[in-house]
Amino acid sequence: MGSDLSFSDMTQQSIDQYNYKILKQDATVRGEPCWLIEARPATKKAKEETGDIKSHMWESKTKLMPLKAKNWVREGKKLKYLVFSNIAKIDGIWMAKKLSAMTKQSGVKLSQTVLLFANITFNSSKVVGADFTQARLERGL
Repeated sequence: MGSDLSFSDMTQQSIDQYNYKILKQDATVRGEPCWLIEARPATKKAKEETGDIKSHMWESKTKLMPLKAKNWVREGKKLKYLVFSNIAKIDGIWMAKKLSAMTKQSGVKLSQTVLLFANITFNSSKVVGADFTQARLERGL
């Protein structure tokens, strides 16, 4: 994607393509109780699509969403860190309005990407199937 984020970071992954283990039941992120969960790709497809050896995710116990993640990237033996912040409840759904991704190799920061989300709505009747044709997506909304 020309950033620190891959397509697999931005799409929902099929949970049956990974093996999971709870590493800590009592982790915290910014004072919020979390589970620390390890995910390892279990299928060839998941290994190829993500390029990750494993991921650690800190999942909020109250919001049921990730607050941060650390991915071990196979290519170049890099580490990718994701931080989800500016969290707000929008239309009844918890959402991070800021996503920071940083890639490191041998402890050295290689790059960083920050996404800021604004004007977020869910379940809008203004969004229709025709908005998702290839031509429309290439042109933009």
